[in-house]
Amino acid sequence: HLSVFCFDDPVEWRFQPVLKELLPLAKHWGSLMMTFNFADPGDAERRKRTLAGHAVGRVDAPLLRTLNFGGVERNEAVPRHAFDWSQWNCPQLQHLGTDKYFPFRLPALSNISTVYLTLQVNDENLSEILSEIAGMKNLEYLDLEFTRMSGDRDIDLPERLEFPHVRRLHITDTLSYLKDDLNECLICSVFSSLFFPSAVELFLDLNGGDYSDFEVDWYFEVRGHRDFGFNMEVNRIFRHVDQFPLV
Repeated sequence: HLSVFCFDDPVEWRFQPVLKELLPLAKHWGSLMMTFNFADPGDAERRKRTLAGHAVGRVDAPLLRTLNFGGVERNEAVPRHAFDWSQWNCPQLQHLGTDKYFPFRLPALSNISTVYLTLQVNDENLSEILSEIAGMKNLEYLDLEFTRMSGDRDIDLPERLEFPHVRRLHITDTLSYLKDDLNECLICSVFSSLFFPSAVELFLDLNGGDYSDFEVDWYFEVRGHRDFGFNMEVNRIFRHVDQFPLV
């Protein structure tokens, strides 16, 4: 379990110095969990006590089969280029679990058979992440969840993005109780572009949120509503007759 400290100014990742002692043992690692911690930009003392991510260099983990990322809060963004994944050698990697982050340029991506992916529906790297996953030739199982965003950001996806090797698919979505929620339109836009021509199993989880969070907020004058239905959410996911042709 490796803790990563993220700083905003300048943008970088930093690690505990003990990592230097652990890296020679990477050849014995079978699984690794990375947890992101977002540090106060003014925490100069922590910056001094930690090791810059670019100083890690090559990581040789020939037995690593499972790699997970976690700890990212709703409105936080992990620095994308602060760590060079191209220097990681993990040819046996089979399982990837990632929450609002993706290890671009990791050579072992082509070997992975199982991906658990959670992304904000308006993630600025959404198109590139999904395109990267669509090109993973050994990927058979994809667990996909889009979390609701706060704020406003456009998304840009290809008209048609196929995942030709995925045979088992699990989609998780959470219903919104907010009026005029932009997330609903974004969910439609995302799934309008996604096609799974080889999927033979589809598991769909539709969750209800905590209505009390949205029903009355006198300060922001936000009002929730009880006019929702699972059928509407299903229609936002099933966009084309040929989207899941073998299911």
